[in-house]
Amino acid sequence: MKQNPRLPRTLDVQHSITEHCRDRAETLHRRIGEAVACLRAGHHLTALGAMAGVEEEVRELSTALGLISRIEYCKRP
Repeated sequence: MKQNPRLPRTLDVQHSITEHCRDRAETLHRRIGEAVACLRAGHHLTALGAMAGVEEEVRELSTALGLISRIEYCKRP
């Protein structure tokens, strides 16, 4: 008989989401740093381009962080 693969545990899911959040935060940090560097150099339009899509990434990060906090809350007795 074929065995079912192991289902992910809560800790596995939480770890995966945490890694995703860290990657997203590092990407945001880099993009905002690029925008700041552009602004310091006086390139306002380039800074605007560096910030394109940042709002959506921040929303995704916020949602994932909220999910992690709910997982933590549910684990408490």
